[in-house]
Amino acid sequence: MKILKLAPALLLVSAGCGVVAEKPRPAVQFIGELRSQWVRRGMPQNANPVLQGRGTVTVPTRWADAEQPDETVSVEAFANMDLGDETGSAWFPDGHGGRVTAFDVTGFYVFQTEAFDLRAGLTNYSLPYGAFFERSGPRGATTEAFTVVGTEALGVRPELQIHYDFDQADGLYLNLNVSEDFQVADDLTLVLLGGLGYSSGNQAWWDYGTGDGGLSDFELRGDLRYRISDNHAVGVNASFTTIVDSGIRDWFDLVGIDQDNLAIGVYGVGTY
Repeated sequence: MKILKLAPALLLVSAGCGVVAEKPRPAVQFIGELRSQWVRRGMPQNANPVLQGRGTVTVPTRWADAEQPDETVSVEAFANMDLGDETGSAWFPDGHGGRVTAFDVTGFYVFQTEAFDLRAGLTNYSLPYGAFFERSGPRGATTEAFTVVGTEALGVRPELQIHYDFDQADGLYLNLNVSEDFQVADDLTLVLLGGLGYSSGNQAWWDYGTGDGGLSDFELRGDLRYRISDNHAVGVNASFTTIVDSGIRDWFDLVGIDQDNLAIGVYGVGTY
């Protein structure tokens, strides 16, 4: 299968940039989340509750002649399950409650210094029921290459994300966001984020069903996390997303999808 072949290949390609540390200590993280709805790049995938899981395996690496930079290679899997047959005014089709309706596999390399950090890799997106999409037409599996660059400036963290779908869409998606962490208490952290997205015409067609490219979506998000122990945490988050481009908003009106959405999630994290 394409997905099964992709993950080890991504790991090998990323690891080729460096060598595994002499005493690697792999880390495994699991996140389980219950969300009131799922919105991606401003598009409601499912306007009703979903259950999502994410598992990540991270291995530390180093350059052969480097001393300090932090480098890791990771493989990550993500799955979304619809909790009911009705998806509401959203992109995903009805009728798949209790089933996995999206599955992603990502391989990425992280390079961190005191000045900036860089993350780059590939993500394969799979939509098991993409053939039944009525509002945009059928959608299948596709693959994106991405690069994310972040830094610290004036007490906040600006980050630029660059995603290029070289597979099915041949499109570009950019996201510029700014976030800040607040230590509310010893074990309680609040993260606030605001981000603006841009989609090329091809990518807008793939993600939204219309070829109107431009500034596509805007998001405000807050995440409150409580650390139970060194290995476990729980949290709650809320995000407001809106479609910015007038052409995409008109298209959403035409096909009956909400342009403005508020989603709430509760989650647990385990790191080992």
